[in-house]
Amino acid sequence: REAAGDAGTGAELRVPAGWPGVDGADLLGPAVRAPVGVPVADLGSYEALRIRAGVPAMGAELTEATIPAEAGQWVIDASVSFTKGCFTGQELVARIDSRGGNVPRHLRGLVLPEASAPPRPGTRVRVGDSEVGEVTSAAWSPALGAPVALAYVGRAVEPPAEAVLAGGAGAVGGAGAVGAAEGGPAGAAGAAEGGAAGAGGESDGRGDGDGVGEVSAHIRRLPLVGSSVG
Repeated sequence: REAAGDAGTGAELRVPAGWPGVDGADLLGPAVRAPVGVPVADLGSYEALRIRAGVPAMGAELTEATIPAEAGQWVIDASVSFTKGCFTGQELVARIDSRGGNVPRHLRGLVLPEASAPPRPGTRVRVGDSEVGEVTSAAWSPALGAPVALAYVGRAVEPPAEAVLAGGAGAVGGAGAVGAAEGGPAGAAGAAEGGAAGAGGESDGRGDGDGVGEVSAHIRRLPLVGSSVG
């Protein structure tokens, strides 16, 4: 049975996307189609919206070294249970929660100048003379007309703050267009980011990719949805 209000999409289930600052839903089913009137976006635009919303991704922001509270209190609220019984890492998670979520670093958003290229993951983040973190994800944002990125930044840095990125400046590859039937929420989320199919590919070729340049960046609290470049 199709989800209520999604006739014609082939969706059997409709659930809120749950991304901070984003009004959207995931349509689930064996052969989902984009709703009528919703433009199909590419993976580059989807990635840019994920970054601006501050949603951590497995293998990037979420690894075996990540403490859940570092990714944001909303991640704890949405995904961690303190009543369902024992699970791996429960003692650490519960102890940090009981101490007010005081962790050594926090996931922050970065907004780069319009003319710069999205930095590669691993690019170092410096504030003053101190190295305070490194980039985990980056993409070109059609909505902002500028690169955006995620980085774990030391808790001593209070946003908003100015930083310099070094040791990995250069373009990251764009993504080819995918339909909503293949990417699921990519269609709706990409449309919210403001880029129809092909827009995210603008990240191709921006910057020289030599990996040795430096570029300024604004460190912001997440989500970045609704923010501006300046």
